[in-house]
Amino acid sequence: MSNSIVFLFRCFDGYNATVLAYGQTGSGKTYSMGTDFDVSCPDDQLGIIPRAVRHLFAGIDRRKEEARQNDLPLPEFSVTAQFIEIYNEELIDLLCEKSKKGGGGANGIRIQEDLKRGIILTGVENKAVSSAEETLACLKNGSLLRATGATLMNSESSQSHAAAATTAATTAAAAAAASAAEAKQKHPHQQ
Repeated sequence: MSNSIVFLFRCFDGYNATVLAYGQTGSGKTYSMGTDFDVSCPDDQLGIIPRAVRHLFAGIDRRKEEARQNDLPLPEFSVTAQFIEIYNEELIDLLCEKSKKGGGGANGIRIQEDLKRGIILTGVENKAVSSAEETLACLKNGSLLRATGATLMNSESSQSHAAAATTAATTAAAAAAASAAEAKQKHPHQQ
């Protein structure tokens, strides 16, 4: 399991994780991150983002199953996706309907720092998703809107930077139930 996936599992403990790909045109950033979202390839060839999304939803399913097996309230999770492009110093929301219709989708997008949540984007669509497949389809649709062009090193270079974010949240009751299930597993004879 890659370090990226290990960091992702910490999200269930309240931690954020970021994976960044940086490099020269044609060096394999798109392949490594999996932002072409070709999920028909074998699992061992999937990029980091598709793997992380699948692990996220597998973790959610596992926590629900553990709660069911331990007669605890089922945890409720809310998962959203964001996908932006930075092109010519403009922020473009790749999941916004205006972007899909050629309107740019850049109106009102701001990068801000929130004391509780850290760096956030305001004015960007948070698309609610309920499965790995839905999340990847959403991100794939957004990736089709990215600016591309030819360079000397790559005939279909993205010509931009992109950031995909997936946020998972749970209710306080669900978090307590998950903690109780974890404690019960660690100490099965204590009540």
